[in-house]
Amino acid sequence: MDNIAVREEYINRLRKLQEKRKDKAKDFVILALFIVMFTETMTSTHPALPGEMDQLLPFIVSNNKPKTVVNAIDRALDGKGKFVKYLDRFAEENKKVISYYTNIIPRKPLNYKDSGDSKLIKQLKEKTDLLEQSNNMTTDMNYMLLGKKMKQWNTQRDSRVRKTVFHTQIDRIVVPIGDYFQVGSHRALYPAHRELPDFDRINCRCYLTFY
Repeated sequence: MDNIAVREEYINRLRKLQEKRKDKAKDFVILALFIVMFTETMTSTHPALPGEMDQLLPFIVSNNKPKTVVNAIDRALDGKGKFVKYLDRFAEENKKVISYYTNIIPRKPLNYKDSGDSKLIKQLKEKTDLLEQSNNMTTDMNYMLLGKKMKQWNTQRDSRVRKTVFHTQIDRIVVPIGDYFQVGSHRALYPAHRELPDFDRINCRCYLTFY
């Protein structure tokens, strides 16, 4: 498995774990921070990582076992397994950041009960809103914590990438971190951004890297 494939599997698995823990705001934030740090480790020659993560993350990534690692993170969030001590140190070293982002997550739960959508569509919309929230948070973290200036949009370059004008042209486009990505009349700050039409937004698997 090459570096990009490992990176994408980590991101995909961490996103699924975020979705699983959507009702626990602190866990959601910790996982967003993990996504930032994993991506930084796998895209930067000299990653800017805090304390304990400076040695731990490169070691984890070099083992190329995203399923094992993310399952260990899941157990650690419940206070179980060998990863607990690392997670506790990570949370302690980043407690101010974690507290800040936990407090700004909207308190009102996502709710589509009043819409006329099917159960599946409601689930996809909720999943997409969670993804938008995570992408908004990780973009801000990359700017505030790591000083990143640019962002790159990445599709997963497989047969499942939707064949829309936006998705066929947006891959690997780079813009300043605060700017919009734009293809024709459609624009977005990050994947799953609500300014995109539903056919480009719902259940999007794209992700950003930062420089």
